[in-house]
Amino acid sequence: MSDTGPRIDYNKISNPRVSSLLKAEAIVWAAKSVFLLRGFERATMDEIAIAAGTTKRTVYHHFGSKEALFSSVIELGRQLFHAKLKTPAVYSEEPIEALTCFFARFLELMTSDHGIALQRLVLAEADRQPQAAQTLHRSTFSLAETLLGDYLADHGRTSSIPLLQQVIGAHYLQALFGMVPPIVGSPDGDRFSPDIDLAPIRQTVERYWRLSN
Repeated sequence: MSDTGPRIDYNKISNPRVSSLLKAEAIVWAAKSVFLLRGFERATMDEIAIAAGTTKRTVYHHFGSKEALFSSVIELGRQLFHAKLKTPAVYSEEPIEALTCFFARFLELMTSDHGIALQRLVLAEADRQPQAAQTLHRSTFSLAETLLGDYLADHGRTSSIPLLQQVIGAHYLQALFGMVPPIVGSPDGDRFSPDIDLAPIRQTVERYWRLSN
């Protein structure tokens, strides 16, 4: 998930309403960095305010509590993930290639250093903030399953085979639990990280497509 921060149009700063929105966005981006670095419990609103270049009073004015700010960080993660994943049809007009690229992007996002860090952060808080874990799951696995299901239905394929789990399975869990290193950096355009091996993904897709015909 990209961590480049908010794009601010300084020509709009003279408008107090726009300025306020930009400040809130900057606070969320700063909070994301601080939470990932320090964890939810150890992160303080003072640290977040400093990182955002504002005051703690302003942070509380926009978000009210650290929990509410944490929820906004999860929402930011959801938006970034959704924007980068896209639908299978975007990747190719050829179904096997479209699905191969879709799964590759999903795996890349889920096992990137930023993606793994956010998932671990949310899992660490799951007991105290279960809604964050639920939101993250809906924003990743549930979203991918919905996009995949719609695409397969459009192409006359229906199957109970857990295709997504088959494709990402072991590698995803190994990355999440630190058994293999995460992918460093965010997806760059249409290219995939060299750490993503497309061959086994394509083989799984081809086998499914053949059997589901």
